[in-house]
Amino acid sequence: MKFLNTDNIFSNINARDAIFIDNVIQTNTKGKLILKGTVNSFYVTENVEKLLTKFDITFYQVKMFSCVSLDLSLLDRNMVSNFNIIIDSSFIKDNKLYNFNHYVLSTYDYVYEVVAQSFELNF
Repeated sequence: MKFLNTDNIFSNINARDAIFIDNVIQTNTKGKLILKGTVNSFYVTENVEKLLTKFDITFYQVKMFSCVSLDLSLLDRNMVSNFNIIIDSSFIKDNKLYNFNHYVLSTYDYVYEVVAQSFELNF
């Protein structure tokens, strides 16, 4: 299993105390998953007066979603940043989901695994 950085600001973060998830919203309409939380502002802005920056990340056409405690996750040990794509995902191959990506987001307490077609990150 090989990990590749996603092409966004979370790709530059590799720290346990950087990303915190406050809410997880799963909708059945169009298989949407929304993670809302805060990120340590040090990693995303030069405004050091503001300690935390709010964000939401929305995954579209979700086929699989899991959440595991960071201390129990085997994936977190191999990640190159806090937000990666798994290259050559066995889940994608086994389920023939060739137009999908296998994302892994590591936060302060949990590791989120999501197989989806795309995502959008907003601050």
